[in-house]
Amino acid sequence: MGCSSLALLWPLHVISVLAEGWLAWEEPKCNECRAPFLREVLGRMDETCEMKYKVVDSPLGKLEISGCERGLHGIKLHGGKTPDTGPAEAAAPAEQLGGSGAVLEPLLQCAAWLDAYFREPAVLEGLPVPALHHPIFQKESFTRQVLWKLLTLVKFGETVSYQQLAALAGNPRAARAVGGAMRSNPIPILIPCHRVVCSSGAMGNYSGGVGVKEWLLAHEGRPAGKAARGGGSRATGSWRGALGSTASSQPAGRD
Repeated sequence: MGCSSLALLWPLHVISVLAEGWLAWEEPKCNECRAPFLREVLGRMDETCEMKYKVVDSPLGKLEISGCERGLHGIKLHGGKTPDTGPAEAAAPAEQLGGSGAVLEPLLQCAAWLDAYFREPAVLEGLPVPALHHPIFQKESFTRQVLWKLLTLVKFGETVSYQQLAALAGNPRAARAVGGAMRSNPIPILIPCHRVVCSSGAMGNYSGGVGVKEWLLAHEGRPAGKAARGGGSRATGSWRGALGSTASSQPAGRD
């Protein structure tokens, strides 16, 4: 079987793991060193996720939630609606449009969270937040640190500048890298990259479009340019309960 056939049969991330393993295997090392490395590569292949999907409706259009039994992988904004009405008028229930059959708990939790976000934000603090299992949260990186700080410290109704978020993530001079992290955010709305604005008060970019960003901030009753209160140092109780005992340092879903 040729390489092209393998590409059709194996998920892309499995091929990526194999390629990374082969390159590292070719590096000079003793046989004693190679054995544990091979176990690590095979272990990562065993962690392949069986993805499930759920679609919910929202004032912004359809939102596609993806995840595995270990946690949430993504939220995609498919649009289809123009957010040109006031938040109070437009905040209709997020109708669950997923197919029949069992739906994984992380997807159900995310759908419930989104429904509350659009309909009754006051109850968000009491809702569990699904574990996160997108690959970006499974290894240490500045992007992971930025997204983690944004998730846990910048609350509903607050905004933060790119530079302030860089400082919260431990590198005040990395405002540009924070912009890159926002573009890499796989779970918008839940991880609120719409709350990150320019120091000048300008809106800044947003993957779903500036109009969507403006709508989300207006829905939260917070004008752009007003920074989050203080610096913060820990998650609130409701976040900590959803993210486990290590909530102050790493995402849920990481084994």
